[in-house]
This record gives sequence, C-alpha cells and structure tokens, in this order.
Amino acid sequence: MNKVQVVAAIIVNNRRFLLGKRAPHKTAPGWWSPVSGRIELGETESEAAERECQEEVGLTVRAVRKITEMDINEGKARLHWWLVDVVSGEAWLKNDEHTELRWMTIEEMGRTENVFTEDIPVFASVLPKED
Repeated sequence: MNKVQVVAAIIVNNRRFLLGKRAPHKTAPGWWSPVSGRIELGETESEAAERECQEEVGLTVRAVRKITEMDINEGKARLHWWLVDVVSGEAWLKNDEHTELRWMTIEEMGRTENVFTEDIPVFASVLPKED
C-alpha cells in the first residue's frame, strides 16, 4: 500500500507558531494543526509547503529546510515537516480548511485542548535555545 504523502509547514514569528483549527469536514475536526496538505503529483515537498501556505492562509513563504517526517493516520500517510519563512502577507482564513487561526507558543500548545502532543516537540525543535 502506498502511503499518502503530506506536507506540514512550520510558520513561526516571535516564538509563536501558526496553527489552524481543522474544519468539521476534515480529518481530525476541531484539532489544532499546522498548515498542511497532500503533495501533488510532480510537486516537491518544498513546493507543496509553499503552495499550501498560499492556498490555506494567504501567505507567500519560502521553504527553508525539512525538519523531520513521521507516519500519521495509523500509518496510512507520511507527514513531511518543513520550516518556512514568510515572504509577504498576513495570515487569514483563505479557504474552508480551518475555522480559526491562532499564533501559539510551545507553552500555549501544551495547555490547549486538541493539540497533537506529538507535534509539540517538532515545533520546539526549530526554536533557538534561550540563554
């Protein structure tokens, strides 16, 4: 069985990460997650991360580097995490993928219901160490 290939974009500003509350018609409705989506045929992972940010939240981004990858949905999909830099735009609900957007710190993620706990260390891994 071929796994569905999915990309997640890590968007960070001032130690806060952009998460969207997944819409009722999506897998894991009501859960907070990064901008994400399937990698289209002929598209690279970095291209998919950049496209998904534009389609879902109206941000023009540049993919910086791949952070990690992991199986999700009981092994049916492979999620590729990419750190991206915002080139231009302000995040807004551009389509029906999410019902709400929120900038959260790692600490806020830990206190928020319906945040995937396995995502938190991935987000934390891109932050510079504090003195």
